[in-house]
Amino acid sequence: MTEQELIDLKQDIDKAKEKSLQLKGQKDALLQQLKDDWNCNSIEETLKKIKLLEKQNAELLNEIEEGMLELEKNYFKDE
Repeated sequence: MTEQELIDLKQDIDKAKEKSLQLKGQKDALLQQLKDDWNCNSIEETLKKIKLLEKQNAELLNEIEEGMLELEKNYFKDE
């Protein structure tokens, strides 16, 4: 390996280290945002919370539909 190839390789390694540090910083910032906004400490915890919220959303939609059917039944039964 020539001296120039070694210098190029070192520069590539330095760039990769810098990129790795940037990505770690972004990851840490996103995890902090999850903690602040949703009180979640990990991606796994966030996924569990999403499933719970989706279930609650489906239940609320079901309640709304049932309420609308009840309203239609009570208020439009004479039509």
